[in-house]
Amino acid sequence: MEELNILYQAIPPINSNATIIMDPLVARELKENQGFATKEDFARHFSANIKMTADHYWKNDFVDMLVGSEADKGVEPYAGWRKLPPDALIAPYHDPSRIIIIVVGGETSPLFKAADYGHFASVSVDKWLPRESDEMECADGSCGLPDVPIDYD
Repeated sequence: MEELNILYQAIPPINSNATIIMDPLVARELKENQGFATKEDFARHFSANIKMTADHYWKNDFVDMLVGSEADKGVEPYAGWRKLPPDALIAPYHDPSRIIIIVVGGETSPLFKAADYGHFASVSVDKWLPRESDEMECADGSCGLPDVPIDYD
């Protein structure tokens, strides 16, 4: 959690969006050794425990530009955060439903990536799959890739 806190201090917390993409090894560690039974459990913990000072939050240009107007209109929690002393701690990822956990990979490396992406819709990728008649012949396993190196000298 400490490493995520460091990363999310540098990522502008716009609209409480956070996405963590992790290898199954990381997910297993969170479940078996850290006690998070579900993704939602982890998202709630993340939401409550990733903190920054109000000053740090409001001095981010993206936050000021994209969230400042909401604070000026009285939209909470932003309006309340605007009134806090600079050293007051806030939990800018205040909405656990906007914290997305994606587990993907081959259990080869216990790594994760952090971003500020939000999730608005899911779409099927089936239409992108090649049709049977579109199959490629790859007898050598390379399918012609990569191209033969070119000597530019």
